[in-house]
Formats: sequence, C-alpha cells, structure tokens
Amino acid sequence: MACCARADAKAAEYKGGSQWLIIRIEWLNVDIIPATECSIFVFSKHGKSRRPKMKAAQRIEQALQQIVCQPEHDEALIAEYFSPHYQQWVDGKSLDFDGFVQHMAAVKAATSSVCIEIQAIAENGNEVLTHHRVSVVKPDASEAVIDVFARFTLCEGMIVRCQELTYPLSGAEEDRDLGSRR
Repeated sequence: MACCARADAKAAEYKGGSQWLIIRIEWLNVDIIPATECSIFVFSKHGKSRRPKMKAAQRIEQALQQIVCQPEHDEALIAEYFSPHYQQWVDGKSLDFDGFVQHMAAVKAATSSVCIEIQAIAENGNEVLTHHRVSVVKPDASEAVIDVFARFTLCEGMIVRCQELTYPLSGAEEDRDLGSRR
C-alpha cells in the first residue's frame, strides 16, 4: 500500500475476539480491511464492492494473456489492468498510458498472432519480475521471437509501472522495435 498512498490507521476495533484494522486511503476513497492472513477485501465508500485481492504475479500473467495475446485491440480491457498514470520504460524509450495503448494497437496491426510463454516469474509484494518469451507471427507468415525481462509494479491491482528490456532471438531486423513500436 505504501506505493499507492500514505495510509493512516483510521480505527482498530475488535469483533468476535479478532482484531480488524480499518485503513482509509483518502484519494482512493476506499477502506481496506485485512480479513484474513491471505486475503484482503476492498469495500467501496458505499460498502457494495467486495472482491478478494489477486496475487500480483497472477494479475500480471492474466494481463499479458488477455491484452497482449488476444488478436483484438481493446482499450477498455487495457484500462481494466493498467492505471491511467501508467509509465513504461522499454529499451531506453518511455511510454505513458496513451503511448501504451498506441503501442498495443501497433503490435496488433503488425502481427496476426502473439503468444507469450512465461520462463520465470517472481513476486515480492506489489513488485513482479518476469522473464517471458514473446513469439509473433506476422500477416506475411514470417515469425519473430523476443526474450523479455520485465519488472512490473502494481497498486491496488492496477499496473502502474513497467521497466522492460527486450532481446530479439529471431526475426527480421524490422521486428527489433516490437517492444516499443507505436
């Protein structure tokens, strides 16, 4: 939570002998209540939203599969995973949220299919490190394979930052920029 906002303990109360710590994050206007050791439930201001927090690594894997590997470009789906304040640095270039949306549109236009294979993944709180291999097939049936090393930062389940290095393993010289193309 420290990455998201300064969280101040609002109150501590006892229910049925177990302690519940209620934390108020003002700019998000939500209360976060650790319900058990392994799950956190998020309640909206009106108490209607109640979803368990997904592990950060699972969230990253899901985002990669649903956004990068799907053939359709879907800005609404991107907004479900990526913060509007998203920042990405890839191979010395930087992208903000709009730049990332443009990047995904360019990748979809340049490829007929994209497949991601996670080689390794590690999670530490809201930080996720991946080594994944991206295989693409272009409309002319030519192929490219790119090794990617990435560090993702999440905040309240939204991806807010990615630092990424790519290394082409095969493919045409023109495919070297697939990690940052717009």
